[in-house]
Amino acid sequence: MLIIAPHGITDWVHAEKHDAIPRLMQTYAYTTTAAEMARYLHQDWAVNLAFIAVSIAHFRHDMPKIGVVPRYVWSAATLAFCIFGSPDAFLAYMVLIHVPNHYRIQWKYLKGDLVKSAALVFIATALFVLGEQTFDLAIQSSSFQEPILSIAKSMIMGHILYEECGAE
Repeated sequence: MLIIAPHGITDWVHAEKHDAIPRLMQTYAYTTTAAEMARYLHQDWAVNLAFIAVSIAHFRHDMPKIGVVPRYVWSAATLAFCIFGSPDAFLAYMVLIHVPNHYRIQWKYLKGDLVKSAALVFIATALFVLGEQTFDLAIQSSSFQEPILSIAKSMIMGHILYEECGAE
């Protein structure tokens, strides 16, 4: 998780380069609000469905072009295998394929100010490590599990929607 979690900070670098900080903030606010409203209304299925749908769309960028089979199909099959067959395979996919591919795609933005980019990734990583300790304690309490997982999913969906809806 330490390698995976901070890769979304590249959204900030991209947004700065494109004067899109308000759009970035709106995207994250929208996904967090929508997920929390669904949780409040006991409609967690809607958050889970949206989470899977945007994940399939997002991971298609990592999938190879094989024949006439759309990348969405490969993405859905990979995600289904990881969810139902091998969660460890998902971790390997994220560490070995998705995150490196993400940084490769975002390199054109990151290289513009390497010190700042590296500092942001470092700070995001440090915050994740500090937050993970609190998260581990909080997740053990059943009253905190749902809100924490909902917010985590909403942040991931915010990252995906920012990239999929207009980020170059």
